[in-house]
Parts: sequence; C-alpha cells; structure tokens
Amino acid sequence: EDGIRDHCVTGVQTCALPICVPEQEQGARELEVQRWDEMRAFPGLLVLDADGLNRLARTGGMGLGGAAWLAKRAGPSWITPHAGEFARLFPAWAELAPLEGAARAAEHCGAAVLLKGPRSVVAAPDGRRWQLREASPAVARAGLGDVLAGYSAARGARAMAALPTPQELDACLLAAAALDHACAGLARGQAGGDAGPGTATTPQAVAEALGVQGERERGRPTAGA
Repeated sequence: EDGIRDHCVTGVQTCALPICVPEQEQGARELEVQRWDEMRAFPGLLVLDADGLNRLARTGGMGLGGAAWLAKRAGPSWITPHAGEFARLFPAWAELAPLEGAARAAEHCGAAVLLKGPRSVVAAPDGRRWQLREASPAVARAGLGDVLAGYSAARGARAMAALPTPQELDACLLAAAALDHACAGLARGQAGGDAGPGTATTPQAVAEALGVQGERERGRPTAGA
C-alpha cells in the first residue's frame, strides 16, 4: 500500500495556465498554447473543475474547441462542472435534463462527466449513468466543489497506480467519489457544528469526514471510533 501511495504522489503533475495581461499578451498566449498541448499529451488522469473548465470553454484549448480538445486527450479525463460551467462548455445540451445532457456530453467528448446539482449525475462515455438520490443542501457552498475535485483526483490516481494502463480507469470511480462526498456532507450536516450554523459543512470539515470514511474502509482505527 505504501508503494502505491508513493507511486501516486510521484505521478501527480500540476499545470498552471498563464494570466494574460496586455503588455505580455503574445508571450502569455504562446505559453498557454504550450500548457494546453502538454495537458492534451499527458497520459494520466486529468481532472478539470471550475476555472479550468471555464478557460477550456473560452479558449477551446487554443484552437480545437473544448469538446474536441477533450476527445483528443492521450489519457482519461474527468470533468466536474456545475450547471453554468456545463452550459459554457456544452451549450447544445445545456437545456436537457441532467441525466440526458451529461450522457450526451460524455459520449461526445470522451470524458467522464460529473454534472453537479441537487441530485448530481455522473455519465461515462460508454453510456453508463449514475445519479445521487440524496445530498445535503449545506454542501452547495464555495469550496466544497474543490474538495470533491481533489478527492476524485486522489481516488482516480490511487486506482490508476494499480492498473496496467490509464485507459482502464473506470468512470464508476468518479461516481463513487461523488457518493463519498455526498455521504460525508450528510454526515457532517447531521452532526452539527460546535461553532454555529454551517460550521459542520465547511470544506475542511467535509474533507476531514472523507478522510475518516477512507480510514474506516481500510479497516484502520479512527479517533472516537
């Protein structure tokens, strides 16, 4: 297990897109093209959320178009948009019911799509779909999507370390990450917060709850267990 963890950590890469200012516009554009090309050629799992999705929708990966850029990636892609981000990236399917819209987008771009909402949907490129039956309204707040994206990336990286090729990574793991995140939010919401309303479902609290869930799944003792 330690070997898998080490492999995951050493295999993680981050890629920062440049901020374009007028006096550096040409240089920033060239660097951004380079960054998008690097991410497209990266053979591992790419998780895109929030401003990464908005940047892809706005620039199209610097020429290809957002969906086409995703379709040409060398490795698996997981995207985690909310409704607004989804509409910017996939305007043709923005008005469809979430289950249908996410499925169309996943089939078209080849990425697993986690469309966040009151009952979040996960769609795989092969047509499989999952939908959460319940989630806490309290987790619909700033920062919780970051926790979900980071947790999904960690689960995906850990699973991929044990696979022969990255292409064998299954979208069901993204659905499992969404379920874990929802369960952690529900558990924290039911527990309540000592410091007042809303403190139980802060990003830090939900992240800690996800950590506790993970330790229990691996059969390790946890504080208070």
